Amino acid sequence: MDQKGLRTGFSTGTAAAAAVKTGLKAALGSDVGRSTQVTLPGGKTISIPVEYVRDRGTSWECGVVKDGGDDPDVTHGALIGARVRPAPGKGLIIKAGEGVGKVTKPGLPVGIGEPAVNPVPRKMIGWAVDEAFSEAGAGLPGAEIELFIPGGEELARQTLNPRLGIVGGLSILGTTGIVRPFSHGAYRATIFAALKVARACGHRELVITTGTSSDAAARLMFPSIPEEGFVQMADYVGFTMQRLKVMGFVRATVVCFFGKMVKMAQRMVHTHASAGPVDMGQVSRWIEEVTGDSALSRAAARANTAREILDLLRSHHRNAVFHMAGKALRFLQDLAGERVEVGLVLLDYDSTVLLRRGVAWDP
Repeated sequence: MDQKGLRTGFSTGTAAAAAVKTGLKAALGSDVGRSTQVTLPGGKTISIPVEYVRDRGTSWECGVVKDGGDDPDVTHGALIGARVRPAPGKGLIIKAGEGVGKVTKPGLPVGIGEPAVNPVPRKMIGWAVDEAFSEAGAGLPGAEIELFIPGGEELARQTLNPRLGIVGGLSILGTTGIVRPFSHGAYRATIFAALKVARACGHRELVITTGTSSDAAARLMFPSIPEEGFVQMADYVGFTMQRLKVMGFVRATVVCFFGKMVKMAQRMVHTHASAGPVDMGQVSRWIEEVTGDSALSRAAARANTAREILDLLRSHHRNAVFHMAGKALRFLQDLAGERVEVGLVLLDYDSTVLLRRGVAWDP
């Protein structure tokens, strides 16, 4: 269990290592059970349940069901499989089978043309091969491995893989081997990967969005920008904007909806509801400062949501909206630093544009 009482799980890299080890043990004549021990990067081991293992004639195949614990993950419940053939003394050969992506763009920790199996899972798979050979007393280790994920190509459409240039399926990921519930680190790593791909593809100007809807609107707004030029920062405002200045970007246009914008105006580096709600009292004070309308200010203070506030302001008091947008833009600029020029596009809830400031591209 996680310290918050939520159940931990294991990564796709751990699942792949378990499948490889079990398949190799079977191929080398060792006994296999309903689970196998996998070595994690920290040196500890974990027991992973095995779904099946079978002889395919020229190779052995093993499947492991990915268990993400209580972390919401598109790969939770997916079958992570390996077809393995011992190749003593020939090292480790990893191929992408169905549902496992291949890398087509620079900037990722895996070379172009290679299966999308990150460095840590590759190490874990290597350890699994060594352990299988050692347990079988089979001499110099080596194996030819084809990893596969049934339905992986369809699942990958729900991830950032297409934008990162990973085609044909999912990535085999993991840094610790363990999935901790609602891992901030995992999402920050995804953002960082997207930024690295954009930089490696030559982009110094980006469009930064806060989610799926704002991203879709931004892509329609700026059709000439290549796919890797769009990065979803979700709620990680501080993390993303601060990375821009150290990675050599010169311009970023943030596209967001009113609720996220208000939180940025209130200088929140993380905008998820768990970090705190919109401060309606502060918003109502800003509204009174700009409009001089105390009744409107009191109505804003009583509002339940940011959307309700926008409904109050949309028709006749847009100056208050612009005032808050200016505060949000200054906050974003402070985070990014003076070497990065920041622009802002504010969307209404139907994705139409309410405001554009400092935007370099024409829609």
